[in-house]
Amino acid sequence: MNFVMNEEEYAKMLLGGDSAIDLKSRTYAVTVIAKYYRSLGYDDKTVGNCVGTFVTGRFTDAPRKSVDFWVSHAVAASKKYPLFMIGDITVTDKELELIKNLDSDKFKPEKLQRLAFALLCFSKFEAVKGRKEGWVNTERKHIFQTADIKNVKTEKQLLYVHELCKLGYVDISLKIGSRGIKVLGVADGEPAVIVNDINEVGYIFEEYEGRRFVKCRICGKRVPVTNGRSIYCRDCAVNVNREKTRERMKKALNI
Repeated sequence: MNFVMNEEEYAKMLLGGDSAIDLKSRTYAVTVIAKYYRSLGYDDKTVGNCVGTFVTGRFTDAPRKSVDFWVSHAVAASKKYPLFMIGDITVTDKELELIKNLDSDKFKPEKLQRLAFALLCFSKFEAVKGRKEGWVNTERKHIFQTADIKNVKTEKQLLYVHELCKLGYVDISLKIGSRGIKVLGVADGEPAVIVNDINEVGYIFEEYEGRRFVKCRICGKRVPVTNGRSIYCRDCAVNVNREKTRERMKKALNI
């Protein structure tokens, strides 16, 4: 799952056909389109017509019931939630100092600190969207993914969070069914790290710590330097290899 920091820019990319939409992202993408048209001053009927045109044009495999649901859901959401445009997220020197002082004998400090950094960034990301300052309600699995802490089962994720709680960096909501985490490490100070993509918070923290990255030649995402051939991110590398395989097949068949 990718998180969008500027919905206006994302909507324009979608309308221009410059952004792929996977199955899990369709509902969100349609909602952003509705919010975009609402921001232009369109009424319910016009927003619904525009969204319907977008859905039938981009999701040609979608059944009529799904189209009707997306349109009605998106029109209603566009009245309740405004289009948000989040700029860069700034992490201060005092916030980084608090994170760098986190230590534990249960987990590797670099992973614990990277998770703390990700939670801090998500708390600021969600604050711009209207959530109370410090609180994070993003699904835990997405936070670990963006923090570059992968293949961690739910039980261990909870242990990570509880360890940060013991260290006094976060608090946990006691409300039944809530996944809310409150970051207590928000502090004013001088700008130290600028986060321009919430999806890459783990890599950004590692870059700050000295790990080398290059930008993917196709999409511009950060790619860890593991050898001299690190030029594509994983997703783009798959597409490039698929295209190369297709070309080899054409040559082999003399097409």
